[in-house]
Amino acid sequence: MKLPSIIKTPKYNRFNFEPRYYDPVKEEIEEKFRMARAKTKAGSPEKHTSSISAAFSKRQKKSSQTSTIQLVIAIALMGTFVGWLFYGNQVFYAYLLLSPLYFYWRLKNKGGRG
Repeated sequence: MKLPSIIKTPKYNRFNFEPRYYDPVKEEIEEKFRMARAKTKAGSPEKHTSSISAAFSKRQKKSSQTSTIQLVIAIALMGTFVGWLFYGNQVFYAYLLLSPLYFYWRLKNKGGRG
């Protein structure tokens, strides 16, 4: 009978190896099916080029917004550090006082959009 213990002893791990086999005929059949499905779904190649260019134009718009947000976060972190060096922990109390205003502003803007 085993007694309960706080210390766990390592259990032996078994090596389980399952070999994988490559079947070139099956691979070729699957590739032909994939190509046939792609042809039926594709329709015309012009359709794909327009959707690809639209996807990249959307991506560029988001990247400028993302870089702005990253810049604001970096400035806020640097300002916090410099403020902490000059004023000590009072900077964190200022954040506690300003955070309700920030959340109110976010809720107000969110409600105006929807």
